[in-house]
Amino acid sequence: MEEKEEKTVNNVLGNLSNIMRVAKAMKVISELPIENFGLFKIDTTKPPPFYDKDELEHLVDAALRVDMRVGAAILLGGKGLRSGEKSGRGREVPMTDRLRFVLKSLGRVKGERLLVKNDGTPYSPKQLRTLVKKAQFEAGL
Repeated sequence: MEEKEEKTVNNVLGNLSNIMRVAKAMKVISELPIENFGLFKIDTTKPPPFYDKDELEHLVDAALRVDMRVGAAILLGGKGLRSGEKSGRGREVPMTDRLRFVLKSLGRVKGERLLVKNDGTPYSPKQLRTLVKKAQFEAGL
């Protein structure tokens, strides 16, 4: 796992630790082979990285090739919209010509959600993340 981010390695080790504890509780193993997994110390004080203007443009282009809804999600996120925001306050996102075109091409919105699957059901956060990762890969990011 040398090529993986430290946070990813910590997640894997955390899952492995949980599996081991469950195996011991279920008496699949008699004792834990390792009591404490040495996790990386992660600096959470610095803000997450953001794409620069050119990278965001490549990501939008790739996302639109993957699916117009993913393109809309990237355009909205690139302008400041966030899912799962807890503040309860509204957030204004500038309506660019490109965003207007993409939203119009999605067709009429039914219900409260803008980005829904072909069958009308909402995307789960995991499904959206998977599609965004596909767009990131397509964009070489």
